Amino acid sequence: MTGAALSHNNSAAAINPPTISFSDQQPGDGAHVDRHVPILSGNVRDLQAGQMVWTFNASAANPTLLFPNVGPCPVNGNTWTCNDIYLGQDKDYCGQFILWAAVVTDEQGYQDALTRDSSSHSLTVAQPPHVSGAIAKIVVTRKPKPASNSC
Repeated sequence: MTGAALSHNNSAAAINPPTISFSDQQPGDGAHVDRHVPILSGNVRDLQAGQMVWTFNASAANPTLLFPNVGPCPVNGNTWTCNDIYLGQDKDYCGQFILWAAVVTDEQGYQDALTRDSSSHSLTVAQPPHVSGAIAKIVVTRKPKPASNSC
């Protein structure tokens, strides 16, 4: 992992717990997206040493079957960015998907990577692993099949 994935708060002041959110830019909550989401980004504050941002996705039809995306997401200042998110299978047109962004510990990130590289590629949990309170989600809908105007 490179230093670009972490942002440290080195001040002597009291340590605030990290917070995370999605950008107001597309894709935003309720957006219609292709299977491939090229860029997903947002804001993170008070990220500490040993913490990183990781994203996950799940079909809204089976929200406890979570798929870790490639990570960790690089952090520049207070902005995190993840690239190349894939939602579902090719045939999942018009399906709703939950996108999660979470601040995770080094150990949680290591487990996310192991899960992503395993044969199942998924976790069965109510929500992704995360540092207490440092999680956000949006719901998006896959676009209709090409040459079709509606779902």
